[in-house]
Amino acid sequence: MPYISGLNNKDGRLIIINEADWSVEVNKETTASPEDGYEETVDAGTKLVVFRRTSGEIEAYGNVTPSETSIYPPPEPEYDWTSYLGPYEVLGIPCMYWEPNPDFEYGTWDSGNEEWDSEVNSGNSHYLLSLKAMSEPTPWVSGFRPTRIRISFTDGNVPDYTSLRFMDSNYNALVDVGGDGRVDITEDKQVVDITFGSRNLTYIVLEAGEEGSPGDSFSVSDIEFTEDE
Repeated sequence: MPYISGLNNKDGRLIIINEADWSVEVNKETTASPEDGYEETVDAGTKLVVFRRTSGEIEAYGNVTPSETSIYPPPEPEYDWTSYLGPYEVLGIPCMYWEPNPDFEYGTWDSGNEEWDSEVNSGNSHYLLSLKAMSEPTPWVSGFRPTRIRISFTDGNVPDYTSLRFMDSNYNALVDVGGDGRVDITEDKQVVDITFGSRNLTYIVLEAGEEGSPGDSFSVSDIEFTEDE
């Protein structure tokens, strides 16, 4: 879809003419907006772009080729996110979505702040949060096939060299992202696309630290998934 765009620092009228047949494609009043500029969708082909200012001054540019790229970034897609962070209830029974992985006990639930806190691995000084999906009293991950995940870090603090992994009950990588299934997390609430096969999600592991260097501690204030309908 072709676009004509530019700066607009004065009030007036914008006229865009198709030079192929001299038809008028755009004829509209404009309001000065030097920071945002203007952008109009037009047909293919060169244009004559005319500004008629309220003062009577006219600026005209001929043989203008429309751009195929908008000056404005596409809007962020909107998803229906559901939190799977901490306590919830089923028929009045208190439940937890996660527990610290009993095989690699890194991470604790802070009920006061409602967040998961990482713990240090004394072997490499990396900080980890290793969680296992609870299967009792309800196996909520059985058949659960989310398409995206996003992690909220407390105060938006994402340590350098943070990665995220998804694994099944045998510690096999579930998400096809290459290598051992690690996804680099560089910002708070980063949306990660995920594609599960037939196996259920059992573990998620967040790790902060570069190989050969210590990492920084972090806390997670939300774990959200969304499913495409």
